[in-house]
Amino acid sequence: MSNEITEITENKPVLRKTYLPTFNFIRLICLIFIILTTFPVPIPYFDLIQPLFYFSSGVLFTLYGFSVLRDGTDLRKNIKHSLKVFLILFAVYFALTLIFYWLSTGNPFYFYSKRNIFNFIVLDNWFCGIGSSIWFVQATLYSLIAFWILRKYKKYDWILCIALFVVAILVGEFAKFTGFPYFGYNYIPGNFFTRAMPYMLLGRLIHNHFDKIPKFFVKKPFILLIIGIVLSITEYVLLALFSQLTYVYHMIGFIPISASLCIYGASNTPGEIVKFYDKFATPLYKYVYFTFNPIGYILASIFSIFCATQTQFNKYQSALGVFVILLSFGSYLTYYIVKKIITMYNED
Repeated sequence: MSNEITEITENKPVLRKTYLPTFNFIRLICLIFIILTTFPVPIPYFDLIQPLFYFSSGVLFTLYGFSVLRDGTDLRKNIKHSLKVFLILFAVYFALTLIFYWLSTGNPFYFYSKRNIFNFIVLDNWFCGIGSSIWFVQATLYSLIAFWILRKYKKYDWILCIALFVVAILVGEFAKFTGFPYFGYNYIPGNFFTRAMPYMLLGRLIHNHFDKIPKFFVKKPFILLIIGIVLSITEYVLLALFSQLTYVYHMIGFIPISASLCIYGASNTPGEIVKFYDKFATPLYKYVYFTFNPIGYILASIFSIFCATQTQFNKYQSALGVFVILLSFGSYLTYYIVKKIITMYNED
């Protein structure tokens, strides 16, 4: 699947069909932020800025929507690919979950409950810490199916996008204002209709209406980024001051942040660092994203057995997180190097 790149001309930005490595580099940066939200970081007051990193999932969905929802793409092909990835991940994560609960509780189906099954099927909420990153693929799959069903109604993209963002905000960070909790839920977590669909639509709108974006924001997309950061911090502080902060995984400011990075990736001429990364290990972010979570969860569970207290566990959890990150990155790079050596040997 090829991406598209944008050339800035004197009159207006023009999209041309060319491979776009900057998107892959942005995805890698987002992955690093996702990892930073998973493990404790031994930096003073880091927990105060950590919620800002949750913008990453919105950016990933926006870039994906920009790439696969544009006119001329085969949605059915993308649906089949997402379904294949989802089924493989489900089989692996589910097997690991059964083994984990069997070893820890003696009952491999310890997790089973009607609420957990409903959360997984409807809200894309995995029922075990092992493999919780599957929600991203599941939400993407559901969204692609929805877009295929709604493929004849693209003229309503703006209305649908705004409506979904309003819903996401009302059931997320503004949940207390809308009367939550309902049915035992203090808020509705990120899923296909509160996260994937609105941000993927945002990506498609950016692609299809790129020539209508003010030239100022195309040439200086980081202005939107700054606006988004300021909005996110302001919302976070105000909700905390008024004791309404129940959900930190989404802020209104994440919308302009995602838009700015998508515009930047679509209009940026790749530098040497981006070209090097793209040539060296483009699939790195995918591999690490789907491996660091189960590796980290399993190692943390084993590690907790040898810790006498929770305080002792928390003390070394940051070091464990660094080890997991290095293990995920290192295992992929080892695979990549071995693959290159085998390829060179076969060519000789």
